[in-house]
Amino acid sequence: NVAGMLFGWYYYFDVGQFDPASRYFEHPLWWPLVADSPNALAVFVAAVVLRLAGRRSKVLAGVAFCLNVYVGLWTTLLFTGYPEVLGTYDGTTNSVLFVTHLGMPLQALLLAPSMRRDGWKWAGCAILAMGLAAFVAVDYLGPHLHPAPFVDQDVRVDGGRLLHVVSPWLMATAVLAFVAVVAPWKNRAGQRLSE
Repeated sequence: NVAGMLFGWYYYFDVGQFDPASRYFEHPLWWPLVADSPNALAVFVAAVVLRLAGRRSKVLAGVAFCLNVYVGLWTTLLFTGYPEVLGTYDGTTNSVLFVTHLGMPLQALLLAPSMRRDGWKWAGCAILAMGLAAFVAVDYLGPHLHPAPFVDQDVRVDGGRLLHVVSPWLMATAVLAFVAVVAPWKNRAGQRLSE
């Protein structure tokens, strides 16, 4: 994960999203949303380190879970939806990125056992879902932060319709998986609230 974070940040640096002279530059305030894969890994690593240190943040774990499911599924969709454009199966760097992103939703499951004991309520789940909806909205409704290296390629292929149509559903899938794991209809002890 640390190697993936470092490569991911280098990747976004290399395509110009952190370079004011690049047409892909984004203001530093947007950087937490631009580099979504390495940042999702960073949140996951932070959640795991806290857990190994005997401390927990249910919000950090929840965000890490949802982002790793979403970004992993989104990137898998990107590489399988545009394999000729991106060289998904050509043995290039993008082939490696395709395979490594497949593991992101799977690694999110490592957080699930402890998340079951976090005592999430429906209101907390709704707040998290709204934040994740905003995460998708800035990509597709504006200011269109990501993915800078693929925007022109998507437009040449299909105007980016595949990503625009499916991305909200992928985030909904991540949120539903989160809700299934934290089971807000149960209390902290795992008993039904009505009992």
